[in-house]
Amino acid sequence: MESSLGERQSNPRVPVPLWLPLVGLGVGIVLASLFSAVAIVAQHASLSSALNDPTTLAADEVGLWVALVGSVAFASKRYGSRHLAQDFGLKIRPWPDIPLGLIIGVLCQLVVVPILYLPFEVGNSSFSRSLSQPAKNLVGVGKGGGSVVVALIVLVGAPLIEELFFRGLLLSALRSTFRRLPQRVDIALSVLACGAIFGLAHFELLQFLGLFAVGVIFAAITTKVERLGLSIFAHCGFNLVAFVLIAKV
Repeated sequence: MESSLGERQSNPRVPVPLWLPLVGLGVGIVLASLFSAVAIVAQHASLSSALNDPTTLAADEVGLWVALVGSVAFASKRYGSRHLAQDFGLKIRPWPDIPLGLIIGVLCQLVVVPILYLPFEVGNSSFSRSLSQPAKNLVGVGKGGGSVVVALIVLVGAPLIEELFFRGLLLSALRSTFRRLPQRVDIALSVLACGAIFGLAHFELLQFLGLFAVGVIFAAITTKVERLGLSIFAHCGFNLVAFVLIAKV
């Protein structure tokens, strides 16, 4: 039975060993590099041109996603019930997940992240440009007809697959790791560690603080409602704001 907003998750959904998501993430990073390298070579174009092509971006993401989804599927088969959606909470309630999730994501992007970085921007006019540069590079790949590819990756693929992996598999593994601790300590450590790994996985030093905070929020709401629908749409809302604002620049 799914929990309500007021209920707490007392146990990890599936007792997954922590090494599994960590290895899966590492394999995903390697596959992403290999897939994008193949895409670059296949285009017979200059390196700068190939790097800014939607095909390269798609290849990179597919390589990563193959490993992430594969890790989740393996965990469900080896440690769970073999029903992936049931094992890792891949359930969506149109109400309240869609509207509430989108609101949470928008607030994270427009309120939480700016507040966190406000002290760094004082007296440093170039900080905001540096902070937004990775997102600008990503959206820039969509110029010239690739916007649909970028939109699908940013607004559909990433929210669904990353939430399934990070707030599904990884969070369950962390809850299993800390399960012998008092419940509040177990939840706090799991949520914080999940946010930290989520931030580190993006390999963006300046963006780490914001990604860490957002990862913590997404992990916290997932722990609260025991399903991924809310965090999936929060992730979508977070990315949507960045996509729309930067696409207009």
